[in-house]
Amino acid sequence: MASRFRHPRPPFGCGRLSAVSCCFLLGALAVTACSSPAPRRPAEGEGVQAYGAGMKFSRMQADLPTEREEQIVPADEAAAAVEAVPGVNEACVVLHRRQAIAAVALDEPAGEMSGQVRERIEQAVRLSGTPAERIRITAHPGFLKRLQAYTETVRGGRSVPGFNREFPELLREAFPGEGD
Repeated sequence: MASRFRHPRPPFGCGRLSAVSCCFLLGALAVTACSSPAPRRPAEGEGVQAYGAGMKFSRMQADLPTEREEQIVPADEAAAAVEAVPGVNEACVVLHRRQAIAAVALDEPAGEMSGQVRERIEQAVRLSGTPAERIRITAHPGFLKRLQAYTETVRGGRSVPGFNREFPELLREAFPGEGD
């Protein structure tokens, strides 16, 4: 007994087309799923960073000094220009927090710096092309010797452990009554 109800045949052979397209899609899915790399688990300690390391905080960036500003960088060209100033025997200049700090030894044995010598030193630092917003000058002999030792060590390619922590205290001694 033949069934009276026959399923209508899809037009244009869609039954075969849909079966072929399903097989094709499943094959493509299997190939792409198998070819994608498996997620890699980091080794122990790998990828661990301190909180905020390598991040820029744009809202706070104007208030916080950059890494370069926190460094104490020797300014050899400025030091050579300051040593050329009449009345200056030795000089050492470093850059720190957008300011040039010049330590000098004067020809005068008392170490008193006249206003004229101070102006010439400041002008020599500015003309040397040193990118400083502020220039601080001192004739403190201990500060000059410590700065010279630091710059020689840095020029030799070595770091000075703890100098960044010690530097603010050295500034207070060299520039009494002034802030950082």
